[in-house]
Amino acid sequence: MQLLTVLMSLCIERLINPGLFLHRFAWFSAYLNYLQAKLSGSLIERNFLGLAVISFPVLIVAAIAYYLLGGLANDMVKALIAIIILIYCLGPGDNRRQLEGFINAIKENDAERANHYLDFLPTEVTFRERVVSERAIISFNEEIFAVLFWYTVLGPLGALFYRMSVLTEQYAQANLPNLYNSTRLIKGILEWLPIRLLGLSFTLVGNFTTSFHFLAHKLMSSYSYNQIFLQTIGLYAVGAELNDPSSASIEENKALLDLFDRTLIIWLVALALFNLGALAY
Repeated sequence: MQLLTVLMSLCIERLINPGLFLHRFAWFSAYLNYLQAKLSGSLIERNFLGLAVISFPVLIVAAIAYYLLGGLANDMVKALIAIIILIYCLGPGDNRRQLEGFINAIKENDAERANHYLDFLPTEVTFRERVVSERAIISFNEEIFAVLFWYTVLGPLGALFYRMSVLTEQYAQANLPNLYNSTRLIKGILEWLPIRLLGLSFTLVGNFTTSFHFLAHKLMSSYSYNQIFLQTIGLYAVGAELNDPSSASIEENKALLDLFDRTLIIWLVALALFNLGALAY
């Protein structure tokens, strides 16, 4: 059932992209503002307690829907609720469509449209294609892989808690420095294992020689190295010249799209084999 839930969620996300009209997590800033006002900012700014206070009400609602309502109905209803939660946690952006739109815009020499697809990218950035590659690698983990990892390990609530940590970190960075530091630590710990597994996947389906050499030396690096680790091994996996960012092109961006697809395929196969093994016992 877990494999079917993941497959259906990924298919719906890829084909329909409900985030375009659901405006997922558009409520989150208002929710945090409300908590700040009601709690005078004290509890949610207090180190690790802050993320717990923020996440707890959301997790309780999800737990009631999944365990209580799903448990009272049947396995199909429970699976449907799991799919809804997982789809909601994927994203909330659409990294693949943004990257594809950027590639097409560059092909057509439409710089304005390229920046429209990637609004995080300042127009004055040098070596734009390399910046896009680096951002796409991080987004693939935050929007897809880490969510699926925690769903597989802890179920829908695991995926939801990870999404809460990402959203809280983004909000706190501009508004609550104390909360930002603690949430960044928690998110770094949550991402440590998924990022290492993702790096191993990139190595296996990409340029093995250079990426494996980096993986062997940096595998046990600390959580503070997560982003650099993932960006570096992702670029090595597509054969990019890291010392020469001017060599980056949309071919590098397209190679990353293929790398992401191959990575998802091998993990779906691994999940299928794991489920078959569990059924055998």
